[in-house]
Amino acid sequence: MRTGAEFTVNRLTAALDFGWQKLNYSDGVAGGLIVDQDFRDRRILTGAARLDYELSPGYQLLLRASYDDRNYVLDTDSPQFNPATDLDRDSHGYEIEGGFEFALTRLLYGNVRVGYLTQNYQSGAIDTVNGITFGADLLWNVTSLTSARLTVDRRVVDTATTVSAGRLVTQYGLGVDHELLRNLIISADGQFARLRFNGLNRTDTETLAQLSVRYLMNEYLSLVLTAAREARNSPINFIDYRRNTVSLNLKLAL
Repeated sequence: MRTGAEFTVNRLTAALDFGWQKLNYSDGVAGGLIVDQDFRDRRILTGAARLDYELSPGYQLLLRASYDDRNYVLDTDSPQFNPATDLDRDSHGYEIEGGFEFALTRLLYGNVRVGYLTQNYQSGAIDTVNGITFGADLLWNVTSLTSARLTVDRRVVDTATTVSAGRLVTQYGLGVDHELLRNLIISADGQFARLRFNGLNRTDTETLAQLSVRYLMNEYLSLVLTAAREARNSPINFIDYRRNTVSLNLKLAL
C-alpha cells in the first residue's frame, strides 16, 4: 500500500511518499523436510521526501531522503523466539542522497547521486550497516534506432538466512536496445552485484546476462522471448548456483 503527494512552486518541486508492506513467507521443502520460513515474516513502513530544483531547462539539482522501519513477527516479544538460536531482526534506517539530473538534447539524459545510508538493528548483537551510497540512471540514444542504458544502485536488503540480518547490495547494470524493425526490438542486458552480509565474513557476487526479443503485435499486445543466465559465487560452496532460463510472455498494455 502506497500514497503520496507532489507539488511545484516556480522552479522547486517537492514530493512525499509513504508505504506499508506486509510479507508472509510459506514454509519450504528440502530433501523431504519442511524448512520453516516464519523468521522472515515482517512489516515494513517507509517514508520518503524529494526536492528537485530546476537550474535551467533540462538541468535539476536533486535531494532525496528516506526512512524505513522493519518490524519482524519473530522478535523478543514473540513466544516462539529462542534467544539462543534466533536473531531479533527489527531495525530502522535512513538514506540521504544529493545529485544532479540532466538532459543533453535528446542524446543523453539521466541522473547521478551520492549520499549516506545507515541501518540500525534493535539487537546489540547485530552490527549497524552504514556507509556511502551512490546511484545513477543514464540513457544514451546512440542512434535513432539504438539506445544504451546504465544503472548503478546501492541499498540495504534483508536476508533469507538465519545467521545474518541484512546485506549491503551494490548493483551495476548495462543494457542495449535496438529497433531491428518498427515492431521488432532486440535487447541485451548484463548485471553485476556485490552482496556483503552483515556480521559474517561473507561477500557473494551475482551476475545476470539476458537477451530478449520483443514483437509488437499491435498497440496493446506484445510477445516477448527471453533467454537468461544467472549465477551466484559465494565463499560457501553449496550457496553457489547457475541457472539458465527461457521464457515466452504475452504482455498487455492498456
